Amino acid sequence: GIIEGNPAIATLFGELSVMDNLQMLLSRKMAGIWVIPKYKKSIKILLEGIIDKELYRKKVRDLNPVDIQKVLYSKWLLYSPELLVCIQPFAEGDIQAREVAREMLYKLRKRKIPILLITSNTAELNYCSGREVYVRHGKIIEKEEAYRELYSEM
Repeated sequence: GIIEGNPAIATLFGELSVMDNLQMLLSRKMAGIWVIPKYKKSIKILLEGIIDKELYRKKVRDLNPVDIQKVLYSKWLLYSPELLVCIQPFAEGDIQAREVAREMLYKLRKRKIPILLITSNTAELNYCSGREVYVRHGKIIEKEEAYRELYSEM
């Protein structure tokens, strides 16, 4: 799976409800998800404490940035991809939305979903934990070299 910087535009369908967006990806794995009510109930149980019950019927375009982040990451939490690629996940949104993104990345990590975070801003690494790889011109470089490169231009 892939999460890009602006999730509302990149991977969610604004004209669909929150529940429809959550089911969209799951429909690849599960036949009948659109018509069997127990699947919707299971989704709500799995996401209890993450997504408020009144949000499931709302259209994504009517959500605030924090709730959009919750829906986006919940979609991948349900789907459990073999690898989740996050491209500048903290670039858009306010401080609360960034915090929600960080919390949801932690939940994904707890579910043993591997995450590849791609960012050009080293400050964003403070929001996460895990191993770091620095790349310059397609070549892996040492952390010291990356920092030297970043801060010598200032």
